[in-house]
Order: sequence, then structure tokens, then C-alpha cells
Amino acid sequence: LLAIRALNAIGAVGTGVGKAVRPHVRTTLPAVAVALGDGKAAIREAAMAALERWVAEVSFEPMLPLLPTALGMEAPAGRASALRWLCTHTAQLDGAAEVRPLLPPLLRNLDDRTPDVRAAAAAALEARGLPASHLHAGNVLLDEHA
Repeated sequence: LLAIRALNAIGAVGTGVGKAVRPHVRTTLPAVAVALGDGKAAIREAAMAALERWVAEVSFEPMLPLLPTALGMEAPAGRASALRWLCTHTAQLDGAAEVRPLLPPLLRNLDDRTPDVRAAAAAALEARGLPASHLHAGNVLLDEHA
């Protein structure tokens, strides 16, 4: 209950401060992203709601640096949530958005033993225009999109 209240408060800060909250993304939201992997669904939902409130204020692009850590967390449910979140917001990213740091964790998640994680990774790659069906050679992908 305390964790949910804390996540709700973090989300409210994002909404309350508005666009001026952008400089605090890197210091405030990594812990929220980690909560996506919590064992309790209510905490995962509160974390996603807090992240969405911040995205509504500052856009998705400032969230990109959080994703490599979120995509590497232990909990498959957390990785799948982070991947679905990325997929949902990929269309908002302009072509110049720096997504190269996301490629290694996305490719690792394509080989995850959890079907939900694999499917979410494939969807996230395809949303960026990188068809997962052609991505066995990760080094080629990284070289092509440098």
C-alpha cells in the first residue's frame, strides 16, 4: 500500500509540475521503471500509471535512457511491461530519437524464454520499423542502424 501511494505521488508530481519536471526524469523515474517488475500487479499498474503521467507532460523521448535498465530487469513481467510501453509510444518518437542503446536489450529479449517477453520485443522492434523475423544477426542490425 505504501509503494502504491508513493508511485501515485510521483505521478502527481509529474502532472502538478508540468513540463518543468523534465530535468527530473533521470533522477526520479528509474526507481519507478524498476517497479514495473514488482511481484504485485497493483504495484506494476501504479508504476505504469506514474510513468504515463510523466510522459503526458514531457513526452516519451526523455524516457528512452531508462529503458535499457528496464529491459534488462530480472522479472519477465517487468520486461514485458517495459517492452509494451515502448511499443505504445514508439510512434511518438521522431526519426532522430536515439534508439541505438535499446537495440542490444531488445535483441536479448527476442531470445527470452518467456513467450510474452519475446512477443513484446518483436512488437517493439517492428514498431520501430525493424522486422524481428530478420534479426538473427544482431551485429549486422547494429552496423546498419549506426
